[in-house]
Amino acid sequence: MHRLYLILRAFNVGSSCALLVLLMAAFALAFVFMFIYPLASLILVFLGLGGLWGSAILRKLASIVQLRVARSLLSQGLCPNCGNSRSDNIEHACQTCEARFESGGIMIVDTDPDDGMNSSVPEL
Repeated sequence: MHRLYLILRAFNVGSSCALLVLLMAAFALAFVFMFIYPLASLILVFLGLGGLWGSAILRKLASIVQLRVARSLLSQGLCPNCGNSRSDNIEHACQTCEARFESGGIMIVDTDPDDGMNSSVPEL
C-alpha cells in the first residue's frame, strides 16, 4: 500500500511535465505536417485536445486514489511517505522522514524551513 502511494504521488508530480513535453512534440510534428499534409495538423490538434482532457481526468482520479491510500495508511498508524510507524499525534508527523500530513491525507510541505539561513534580518 505504501508503494502504491509513492507511485501515485510520483505520477501526480511528474504528469504535468510529461504532458508538456508530449504536447510540445505534437506541436513540432503538427508544424512540420502543416506544410506537407495540412489535414494531419488538424488531426493532431484534436488529438492533443482529447489527450489534454483525458490526462486531466486521469490525474484527478490518481489524486483521489492517492488521498484515499494516504488516509488508509494514516489510520493504520503508518507514514504514507516512508512506510514506518509514525508518532500518534494530531498532526500526523513522521519521526523518521519528518513528513507531515493533514487528517485528510494531504502532505504538508514546509515552504519556509526555519534553519536560520533564510533570515533577512541579521542577528545582533
